[in-house]
Amino acid sequence: MVRLLFGIGVSTGGSHTDAVIMRMDDKKIVAKTKSRTTHYDLSVGIIESINKVLSISGIPANEIVLVSLASTLATNAVIEGKGAKVGLILIGFEPEKTWDIPAATIMTVKGGHGPDGVEQAQLDIDEVILTIENMNKNVDSFAVSGYFSVRNPMHELTVKEWIKKKTGKPVTCGYELATELGIYERTVTAVLNARLIPIVQNLIREIRDALDQKGLNVPLMIVKGDGSLMNEEVALERPIEGIQSGPAASVLGGLFLAGKEDAVVIDMGSTTSIITTSKGNAPHVVEDGVRIAGWKTRVKAVDADAWGIGGDGWIHIDPEKGIDLGPQRVIPLAFAASIFPNLLKKMEQYKTTDFITVSQAPRKAENIGGLSEKFLKTVQELEPTTLLEISNNMTDFPIADLLISFLMERGYIIGIGLTPTDIMHAKGIYTAGDVDAAILGADLFARKNGMTLDELQKKIWQLIVEKLVSRIFEKMMLKLNKWDLNQKCIACSEIIRKISDGNNDGDFRVLAKLDIPLIGIGAPVYLFLPEVARRLGTLAIIPEHHEVGAAVGSLVGSVIGSFEMYIAKEVKPDRYVVFPGRYIFGTIEEAINFAIKMGTEEATKLAKRSGAEDLKIKIDRRDGIFPKVGFVWSEIKVSAIGRPVIRKI
Repeated sequence: MVRLLFGIGVSTGGSHTDAVIMRMDDKKIVAKTKSRTTHYDLSVGIIESINKVLSISGIPANEIVLVSLASTLATNAVIEGKGAKVGLILIGFEPEKTWDIPAATIMTVKGGHGPDGVEQAQLDIDEVILTIENMNKNVDSFAVSGYFSVRNPMHELTVKEWIKKKTGKPVTCGYELATELGIYERTVTAVLNARLIPIVQNLIREIRDALDQKGLNVPLMIVKGDGSLMNEEVALERPIEGIQSGPAASVLGGLFLAGKEDAVVIDMGSTTSIITTSKGNAPHVVEDGVRIAGWKTRVKAVDADAWGIGGDGWIHIDPEKGIDLGPQRVIPLAFAASIFPNLLKKMEQYKTTDFITVSQAPRKAENIGGLSEKFLKTVQELEPTTLLEISNNMTDFPIADLLISFLMERGYIIGIGLTPTDIMHAKGIYTAGDVDAAILGADLFARKNGMTLDELQKKIWQLIVEKLVSRIFEKMMLKLNKWDLNQKCIACSEIIRKISDGNNDGDFRVLAKLDIPLIGIGAPVYLFLPEVARRLGTLAIIPEHHEVGAAVGSLVGSVIGSFEMYIAKEVKPDRYVVFPGRYIFGTIEEAINFAIKMGTEEATKLAKRSGAEDLKIKIDRRDGIFPKVGFVWSEIKVSAIGRPVIRKI
């Protein structure tokens, strides 16, 4: 009798953590569930989702052979400024005054290499040891960045070994994470990676302990930002590669469930709508590195745009636009009512749907001042509360509205308000929360604005469709380098407006024709995507299991180990140099053969260490050949691609 084998896929989102169980032989989804995301500790919601999906499926633990996770942890930690205090050692160069580097301490030692990989100054080991000892007591981890280390990493590796020998603390080298030139971006990437190590370490340890307690002694894989997978061992060394993990899983899940390759994937959740594109059956990746929280990195990750168009978007009155949606996220009335039993009474008392409460989400530690601390205490005593209630109870907050904005921006308080989720509750589309609170809030808002509930729903649905159409159109134009959002172009704006609102006015029509389909995942996407697709002149695909698409995506990726090499021609004498490491050959054929051999060995080594088996080798080569000059350079990328190792039964 053939024994069935199963994998568990998990994805953490802004509001919900999804889990699925997939049969590994035919990739069939046999169970799925949702839990609330626990921002104060993501592991709590992840473990709850795993427990729930196992309970629903009835599948015994000994038939689970793999767990894979797509998490927002790395991205959120960078945005919130969380993590270790990092000591940065620079080799052979000083940082420019304009550089913003997220390190606690920065020191420079002599050394480094030139663009040809030749040592420009000898590394002074005594200076290195003294620098390490001076830094050690004030930092939790180290980052090392050497001048032209992508051409020759020997100095970085030497400093790394001395750090490990003298401190035993985590250390990240710039060349380990980036092979492209760009000393600032490579340095920032190394520092952010070193800062993330203890945070990811805690998450993985807690998940691993919980899995072991349930008898799930299985490989734990993490989705990287480019959609490939890495095991927990590599994730602990290179946590920065988990940036954009969630959007990458969304693309993979959408493509897999829809059975398509080229598409626009829209993951519509409670907090945001994430819009991504694919190339073949993989996400479109930013090859020179994504920007996160203002920092340009060298992390290759999915090209994803997140917009505040979701189920928890705030429905409010804009002074210029009238009724508007988002981008601010609030707690829906339907869910807030289960936290605060007095919410309905306060809604009726103050005739409003807008409240504030103290946020339970983790945030960046900072000194917010005595007045803000006092205001927070007042909010906590009255929560959920309104600006009017605060004014009635406290006369010493003449700038309460400014304090609310200040504290909201920093994550200390969060709004409660009417949202599309509440409209869904009021109309009976979705009823997981308090329906009475949703109906009362929707009725209050509608009557205040001279509308019926049906008219309000139509208006909000129209806003969501218009915003999605606009963002998708802009993304596709930017992808073609045909659009500059910074330029003021009345005609361009009018084109977007006409397409977005469905040509509802004027004497001319603008028709769009998108040649690839829209794939929708996320719970509410089915309500809006068909109309979005109609306005863009394309097909909407909403596959089965769309509401847990990212969790599915976490299970369908491959493990990929890549190694990139650069060959440069030198003259007088004519020779060919292979980097990193400066290996010299007399002919281009010898250099290329060596680069492919070395690249294959290194890529295979990384893929296996990342948890891959059944490897296939892929070689990409790009040459710089110019008229009258001939061969100048060659870039060779070797990728070892395999499936994740599973527990053997």
